[in-house]
Amino acid sequence: MKMHPRMGFHTASSGGNPSGIGEKYVKRLHDERIPVAITCADGTVGIGDALASPHPDDVLIFRVVRDGSEKYAVPDYGASPQDAARKTWDLISPFIARDRVVTENKDKIWLAYGNELDQGNSEWIFKWSLEMCRLLNNQGYKAVGPNWAAGTPDYPAWETGAALDFLRYCGENPAKAAVGVHEYSYEVDDLFAGGGDKVGRYRHIVKVCQGHQIARPTILIKEFGYTYNAVPEASKIIDDLRKLFQLYPDYPPATLWWLGPDYGQIANQLQKAIGDVGNFVAGLEVEVDLATSIETEKPKMKPSTGGGEKDEVKAPSGELDKFLWSEGTKQRVLSLNPNAALQKIIFRDGFVPVSSENQTSFKDQPYAIQAAEHIGTGETRVYYAAVGAWGDVRFVTSPQPVTPIITGSTEKPKELETKLHDDLTAPTTDLVKGFVWASSLEIRANHLALAKIDSLNLREKADQNSALKGVLAKGSIVRVLRDVPENGYVYCEASVPQPATIDLLDYIAGDGRQYEVRGDKGSQERFQTQREGSIFYQVKNTQWEQMSFDDDFIYRDIDISPGGGRYYRLKDDDRPAGSRWLRRRMSVGERYSQARQVQFYNKKDGSKSDENSGRVVDTMELTAHHGKYKFQTGIELADVVELLWVNGGERYFYARKYGLVGWARSHFDPNSPAWSAISEEHAPGTVAPFKRETVTIK
Repeated sequence: MKMHPRMGFHTASSGGNPSGIGEKYVKRLHDERIPVAITCADGTVGIGDALASPHPDDVLIFRVVRDGSEKYAVPDYGASPQDAARKTWDLISPFIARDRVVTENKDKIWLAYGNELDQGNSEWIFKWSLEMCRLLNNQGYKAVGPNWAAGTPDYPAWETGAALDFLRYCGENPAKAAVGVHEYSYEVDDLFAGGGDKVGRYRHIVKVCQGHQIARPTILIKEFGYTYNAVPEASKIIDDLRKLFQLYPDYPPATLWWLGPDYGQIANQLQKAIGDVGNFVAGLEVEVDLATSIETEKPKMKPSTGGGEKDEVKAPSGELDKFLWSEGTKQRVLSLNPNAALQKIIFRDGFVPVSSENQTSFKDQPYAIQAAEHIGTGETRVYYAAVGAWGDVRFVTSPQPVTPIITGSTEKPKELETKLHDDLTAPTTDLVKGFVWASSLEIRANHLALAKIDSLNLREKADQNSALKGVLAKGSIVRVLRDVPENGYVYCEASVPQPATIDLLDYIAGDGRQYEVRGDKGSQERFQTQREGSIFYQVKNTQWEQMSFDDDFIYRDIDISPGGGRYYRLKDDDRPAGSRWLRRRMSVGERYSQARQVQFYNKKDGSKSDENSGRVVDTMELTAHHGKYKFQTGIELADVVELLWVNGGERYFYARKYGLVGWARSHFDPNSPAWSAISEEHAPGTVAPFKRETVTIK
């Protein structure tokens, strides 16, 4: 069926710049009976406009945020999922009850629960999510969650029993329980960074549901965009949205981040695109198959009678038939569609597809690609076409001049054909072996199966894991030796070089230089790293954090800067003091998670303070390595790494030989600046080193 994209905006109860959301977006679309998508934090900005003349397919989402501490979103991990769900409801329900627009439109507004939670607890979170859906549904509300951060959780997490139970409930109740995720590229200049691993990741949820005979659930992209504090100009946003729906016609309803307060100038930037997005949605219709069940066609079987009579074709019946159908279809590698543009040419040439049709992007141009093999000769080709140019199908066999298939010039950059070929046929040389979680087989080259790695979560029972650690990378091509009768695992051999790593100590610990760091509200502190052997201090005026390092890790221990006359310490269970914060050497995109104890103390006498103390699991990601980075203050530095505290929604910028030079938040804590950045450098010897504040440590 044909549908208009449901692409809208994320607003807030006040602040920011939502000017035009009612007239240029909501009214513009509702006047033509086209549905809208709005998410609002703590209010109904945009939602109220939609409810003035509602469309039955509007997607309207309300989320309780309040003080920005995220306590309304983060569940009590120490409780049972059922008790934690009740505690979450007890926290948010008073604020929901105050908003009559929400309470009087339960059938039209989705309540969002959870927000970018700890993927290390994904199985527990899925159990909690199921309980939240049941609880909210019993109260008469529609529920959407847990609203995972872009790129999380790891793919295997979706196939745990808890995740499948959650997906099954959502699939059975698509009008009142939805799967909530966020999709960001984390790149202002490239919405498609990550090749479908960030924007487009929703497809894995659909794939999992298909593989487990679960009806397709409602999926809502509660936050969608580029970065937390910036978007490109309106014309690029529209160009990117056009490519998005070319690649993914069934892209779920999504709301662009962010028209609310804080986060730099993003609200003013995005506001300029409100009218353009309204016009884009009104002007585009896409052909979409959103069947809620994958069983759209009854399977046919011909029973054998052992005779020559013509037997009647019948659908499977009975327990054995159902079992055999389920087992047979779950192993299917790809679906054949002779009417698809690529497959038409593949079959015409006497080849057969040996991979699913995939998408890739080269210099901002999306391509559809599919590998094929000749039955007689074993020759392998990769067929491709620019998305939308289905009359111009071509193929490559190995990086060599491109062969035209239907129409168009034979002139194509060699780098393009190399990329298209290598995407599916990366070679292997020196081999290591072991069990990994891999996707469906991508191609059969020389009759040996290849697969792409979905996750670095290696099978715990496999003795071969030690050989694979540090060698395999997500997205790598591996040669499959044999399937293993455990869902999703294959025994493989691979020769994938370890990604280039960065020694983060060169960035986290500066060389002693002093510089000023200013916040968005004008407050300013002087920063300096002070080193004492393997221990170093990040000093801010007289406040400080004590850190240390060895050859494997960078550790955090004491932080005296939280305020209120207190400091805290971090400790791992197997260490006398301090906690592993980062691997010393990491590659871009790599994450490190660590469970630790947080204990607060009073500065004056060193006595324990139980408030805010307890166990936590934190995840840090090396998000980017910038050759140059220009900060909000106008200062540009070379060689900057960007770290993300995944659980806390904070980003940290460290420049080589400087130390910490910038910070930004994506949470809503009004007591902290939206950002801070280096604003002035002091020449060596012009200012005296700081004397660190003395506190009582027992």
